[in-house]
Amino acid sequence: MKHSIIVGFGLAGFHYAQQLKKANNKFLVLDQGHKGASRNAAGVFNPTVLKRYTMAWEAIQFLEYAMPVYRKLEIKASQQFFYPHPIHRYFFSSSEQNNWTVAAQSNKLSRFLDPIFNSDSIHGIKRQSGYGVVREVGRLAINKMLDHFIDDLLPSELHEEAFDPSKLQILSEKVIYKGIEARQIVFCEGYELKNNSWFNYLPLIGSKGEYLKIKAPLLSRKNIIKGSVFITPFEGDEFWVGATFNPYDKTILPTEKAKSKGYNQVLWLDAAEHKYIEEVGTMNIFFKIDGKFITPKRDGSILDGITRMSVIDILKHKGFEVRERPITIDEIKEASKKGTLEEYVPLIPIIVLFTGSTP
Repeated sequence: MKHSIIVGFGLAGFHYAQQLKKANNKFLVLDQGHKGASRNAAGVFNPTVLKRYTMAWEAIQFLEYAMPVYRKLEIKASQQFFYPHPIHRYFFSSSEQNNWTVAAQSNKLSRFLDPIFNSDSIHGIKRQSGYGVVREVGRLAINKMLDHFIDDLLPSELHEEAFDPSKLQILSEKVIYKGIEARQIVFCEGYELKNNSWFNYLPLIGSKGEYLKIKAPLLSRKNIIKGSVFITPFEGDEFWVGATFNPYDKTILPTEKAKSKGYNQVLWLDAAEHKYIEEVGTMNIFFKIDGKFITPKRDGSILDGITRMSVIDILKHKGFEVRERPITIDEIKEASKKGTLEEYVPLIPIIVLFTGSTP
């Protein structure tokens, strides 16, 4: 009999499996290779909350426990997983500099925030108010680590498949899954627990956003840059940019339903009047009308995505006029009839615009 069946092999499932191995306990991992939160994260180790200049909850305790654990894993694998990179927190104004100075002198943050300002410029970074340095931070190469140790699992320890709840039997002293007996089953599914019939009552609050992976060969600094978003160095000249955060939309089900009916995307309208365009199912939207680019104005319900900001900057750099303002669905339908609607971004031709029930 196995000690545990583990569903999911992100950071939680991985560390639990490592503890079982250390105790010479047998286990089975069920993992379908889905990229969840662990594999999509940048892996930044940062005990500070730079937006409010506070410490993350129990940050020092976690940091002092985690670092020796990852160093031992590096020795075990003969590979580097943790990359120490200071964070350069760029300032937008003199008031932010003042906030940094006060925070750097506090008992909790003085260990991590360097009180000395830096004013040297970095090619590609447009900030004139300097930056402060966060110490004792860095990046964990999560995918590299998980890939190494999942390859290290024995065939009896890993089944590359999705968990099927109909195949699980729960008895008084054990569980049985497809004929495999174990003392317990441990779900390390993250937000997927919302779809787990045993745990979907838990008040989990998810988050949704976006990030980009870019190549920036002229950005030579190998530190983490923090402005409105993080810019985190990866291999070579690759950088992870993000992530944004959308507290309102946490599902892609409407988009999937639209695609099943032959449509490319869902066009979301505002919740109050149902007439103002907000965004597409999984991205922002731009319309080109009479040679001008128009995108919905941010009002707290629209995701201020990285791609959105980049598109605005690129269009302006190319000499196009970009307006951020409220846009009604009727305005777009009228422009489409008149022929003044030239295109919209993402660059998919408009075939049908409709409201109400699916035709």
